[in-house]
Amino acid sequence: MKTKGQLLQVAELGNRALRERAKEVRDINDEKLQKLIDDLIARRAKKSSNAKTIKKSKKKVVISKSL
Repeated sequence: MKTKGQLLQVAELGNRALRERAKEVRDINDEKLQKLIDDLIARRAKKSSNAKTIKKSKKKVVISKSL
C-alpha cells in the first residue's frame, strides 16, 4: 500500500494486475478517479516510458502530447 506522497507502483510484464479485468468508470467526477489521473500524470512526468502502467485495474486512455 502506498503512503501519502508516493506514486502508485508500476506493473511490469508478468504482473497479475495486467491480467485483471478493468472496472468501468461510472462517475467521471469521482475524487478517487481524479487521484488516479493525477498519479498517472505524475508517474508519466517522472518516468518517460510508454510501455509501463500502474497496478490499478481501471479502464483508461493515455494521451501523449508532443510539442
